[in-house]
Amino acid sequence: MATDYSSQITALETALANGTLTVSHKGRTTTYKSTQDLINALNYFKKQSSPGLRFKISKLTTSSRS
Repeated sequence: MATDYSSQITALETALANGTLTVSHKGRTTTYKSTQDLINALNYFKKQSSPGLRFKISKLTTSSRS
């Protein structure tokens, strides 16, 4: 039986969307050193939750609005 990582994925996606590096989940708090480290963790949990599917966020890009 596969482990359900959906709550970890949600916590990481929320942190990424909010621009924060600190993630709290089930009473534990982790502060990532960089956005890329957070993205790497997100990719890891997505891969673990769906080993047959390939998800990957390769890098964060920003755009400036003029």
